Amino acid sequence: MMDNYITEDRCSLEISQLLKEKGFNVPCYSNCWVRLLDGTLIHNSKRQDERFTESIMQPTHNVAIKWIRVNFGLHIYSYQPNETGYWANNLEAKAKYGTSEAAIESGISQYLNQL
Repeated sequence: MMDNYITEDRCSLEISQLLKEKGFNVPCYSNCWVRLLDGTLIHNSKRQDERFTESIMQPTHNVAIKWIRVNFGLHIYSYQPNETGYWANNLEAKAKYGTSEAAIESGISQYLNQL
């Protein structure tokens, strides 16, 4: 049976914060984290009508990867090196991950931490 409930993976809060620190400001308003006036950080989807002081955009992995490539010339991808079912990213320190999405999230994080 086919799985037709596929969604695009979004960056975690940690990655979203790193992206913001590096200058990421691509509008993703329906998918962002917000800091309320009391300092609490919540996902925008959980916010009622509270006012907030800061927003942290939560892009898809594809948007984050493209932004990093366009602005810093770094290429992030995942591949399956063998038949064990593990995926790896393209960084010098090769690592195995259970999914392509986990490899991508790790690659984004490692590259952003190197900038």
